[in-house]
Order: sequence, then structure tokens, then C-alpha cells
Amino acid sequence: MTPGNPPTYHITLLRHGESVGNAEGYHQGQAEFPLTDKGRRQARALADHWSARGVSFDQAIASPLSRARETAEIITAALNIPLSFDSIWMERNNGLLAGLPHSTAAERYPIPDFVSLYHPIARTGESLWELFIRSGRAVETIMRQPPGRYLIVSHGALLDMAFHAILGAIPHPNFHGFALPLRNTAYSRLRYTPQEGQWRLLTHNEHPHFDSIAENASGLELPPDAYHFTLLRHGESVGNAEDKLQGQADYPLTERGREQARLLAARWRAEKVTFDKAIASPLERAHKTAQIISESLGLPLEIAPAWMEFDWGDLNGLSSQEVDQRSATIQWDDPYFPIGGDGESRWSVYLRASRSVQDLINSPPGRYLIVAHGAILNRFLSAVLGLTPQNRASVRFAFENTAFADLYFIPDRHLWVLDSLNNHDHLEQEDQRQ
Repeated sequence: MTPGNPPTYHITLLRHGESVGNAEGYHQGQAEFPLTDKGRRQARALADHWSARGVSFDQAIASPLSRARETAEIITAALNIPLSFDSIWMERNNGLLAGLPHSTAAERYPIPDFVSLYHPIARTGESLWELFIRSGRAVETIMRQPPGRYLIVSHGALLDMAFHAILGAIPHPNFHGFALPLRNTAYSRLRYTPQEGQWRLLTHNEHPHFDSIAENASGLELPPDAYHFTLLRHGESVGNAEDKLQGQADYPLTERGREQARLLAARWRAEKVTFDKAIASPLERAHKTAQIISESLGLPLEIAPAWMEFDWGDLNGLSSQEVDQRSATIQWDDPYFPIGGDGESRWSVYLRASRSVQDLINSPPGRYLIVAHGAILNRFLSAVLGLTPQNRASVRFAFENTAFADLYFIPDRHLWVLDSLNNHDHLEQEDQRQ
């Protein structure tokens, strides 16, 4: 821990490698299925990736089920970190479904028309509410440990509910609401600062050790009426480089920011990523980023003022030091208080982002690229996940310059799926050039 920095938890939530149950289409739950050879390769590839980059942890904690246990053992042996097991991180007890092929389960235990939060799954399993409670207790077990770096190796359903607990949002009945799924050996990185009471989701579904475009492709099967939104923060601006609170002050991109946009456009061309339309904030740093990418990909570009950054009033354009000097006069924790005199409140920005949700879902289904700013993208994610801006310590989602999130909406299930967050693999090429 760096002297002078507040004690902080750095938590990596990792799903196990591919198991026989994954590969052969079984309901796993707490039934035992070993890793496949591919699952072992995935775990070794991640261990090699982390080892090459000096990634380490103070402690690894894993579910004792064999698919999680073996994944954790491969990684911790390579990184030489201590490993313990805790049954609280086991997968959902799915009752009589455990160990059944999906086809057999569908015949014996068809999904009812309405799936309650509180009824046991398949007669004898955990209800979704019970799983949510257990996941919350699992998160609490980490908080009872000293601040440090923790690796948690667990399972898809349990980790999804852990995200709900961390974000402060209850699950919805009937598989509605939102989900944060993880692919096999994909992981999410989070930071919690007790002094501020704030969680920060740094990345989601990160998998840099996957070595092919096919493996990187989303495994989601989307219906024709689904929406796919890619939320992109602009490239580095002069305001970023000079450590300004930018807000709605207009700053151009730096040359580095333009190069970041070009690298991302090249990446998407190589991956054959397509969009139906790009929508951008009119502020120059976002507009220019969108322009570089849309011209490279041959996209129509729409400019929409609703996607402008948080208006900080007379704080717009001030340096961090100047803002700190004014900080005592600002009611940071009041969501309804206008910031910077005549600026926006947190609540008004949240409502502006919420209006954008309505406008997008009333557009034709398709894939949309949204190029905007960190604060408004945070409020948009908060709106779709059902998180209201209670105070300054509300959950924050990381967006580095030209990093993006992939977000899906499936209308007939009323389900939002966050497939990735803060994806910036293209910036490794930038690092290599410097």
C-alpha cells in the first residue's frame, strides 16, 4: 500500500475455466464437473498472462467445486500466492436440475410462466433471493479481511448475484432486470475504498488471454429485436492532459487522443465490427473522436446534445487544485444540489441520461455507437441498472480515454446485459509505440 493512500480493497472476480458440464450442456449447480482440456488451457493462459505482467494477489479464495478448485490451483501455483477454499462461493444449488442435460431438465421441470424471486428452483434448490443473500454474505467475508488484493474464483450465477449485491440492486423476478455474465476464465476488477464507502467497477468480462477473434466474440444469442449499445468515452483531450475538470468547457483532442481514436477504428475494422449508426456529444473531444471512427468505418453520425458532459457550472475548466480550493462551498453529497452555482445537479444529469434510455429504446433495434463522456456514460449505466444517485459515493464505472462498454437490451425479457466495461485492448498498441 502506498503511504498516504487510503486503505483499499482490490478485488478480482474470476469465473472458472470451461467444464465438462459447460461443453456438454448440463445444468451444473453444485454437481461436480471437472474442467475440460480447453478449460485447463484457459486457466494456464490466464496464469501466463498475469505472470508476464507481474500481476499478483495477497490471497486467492475459491469455491471448492472441482471446476473452480482446479482453475484456482493452476493460477495460484503459477503466481505463487496462497489459496483457500470457502463453500460460500459455491455455485447456486439448483435442486433437482443438478447434473441433468438441458433437454432432460426442460421436459421434467419446465420453466413456469412466472418465476418468483422467493420460490426454490427445481423444488429443492435455492431461490434467487437466497442466492442473492448468500452472495452478499460472500462479499462481506472479503470485507472482514484486511485491505489488500484478493482473487475470487467462483461461478457464473453466484458472481452475477455478487455484482447485484455490490451495486446495491436487488434481482428481478422472471429473469428480468439486468445481468453481468462472465465467460469462462473472464474476470472483473473492482476497487472498494472504505474511507469513501465507494465501489468502482474497473473492468468487466476482461479476457486478454483469449487468442482469437472467435473466442473473443460474445457468446450471447440475441433475438432480432435486441439492441446493442457500445458506450465509448472520447480520446484524450487537452483538458485531460492539463488535469482540468472539463464538464461542458470545450477542449479539443490532443494528438495522442486522435491516435487513440485511430487505433480503435483500426481494431474494429480488423474485428469486422459494424454499427448501424454513431451518436455523439457535440463537444469537440467527443465529436472528433466519433468523426475519426465513423469516417473509418463508413458510419452515419448524429450529433445529440443530450450526450454532453455534466455541466459543472462555474467549475467548468478549473484545475483539480482550483476545484479543491472551492470544495468546502459545494454540497457534493446532495444529489439535488446544483454543482458550481448554475451547473447541473447529479439528479438532473441522471434524468437526462434516463431520457436517453427512452429515446434509444424507441429507435429501431440495431447496434449503436455512443461517443460521449465519463460522467454521462456513468449516469446512463446507472439508469439502466436501476441505480439512483444517492450521494458522491455512488458506484462508479471506469471509462478510460477511448475505452468502451458493450451493453445489450432484450425487449421481450426486459433484460439489460453488461457484456464488457472499460475495454481498451487497442491501447496496448499505443503503449508499444511509446
